[in-house]
Amino acid sequence: MTLQAGVDLFDFTHDGSRNFIAWMRGASDDLLVNEIGGYRGTTMAGVQAGEFLLDIQADGAWTLSLRELRNQTPVGVPHTATGSGDAVSSFMSLSGLYIVTANYTGSSNFIVWLYDSNGQ
Repeated sequence: MTLQAGVDLFDFTHDGSRNFIAWMRGASDDLLVNEIGGYRGTTMAGVQAGEFLLDIQADGAWTLSLRELRNQTPVGVPHTATGSGDAVSSFMSLSGLYIVTANYTGSSNFIVWLYDSNGQ
């Protein structure tokens, strides 16, 4: 697939019971998903313009919906995001220092990453 430079969102589903691994291969290798069992979630990657392919390992049916984010209007702050599983929020317009507050009620890893509009 040919992608423009910027941030891309990957909406995946998987209905298998074993490992579901999705790599985006190109100028760099980005691990998009690595889960065991059924999966439904959204991941993102900052990409340089170029040719890419997906390397998928799955024991069940899977789907992908790719969304290239271009010229998206950022939301203001304060901003609240909620969800379950892998998710990506809207772009926020930030300048200066901010405090991020999060609440989590799960039993496994909880990781929050902040990226700029170039995926850095």
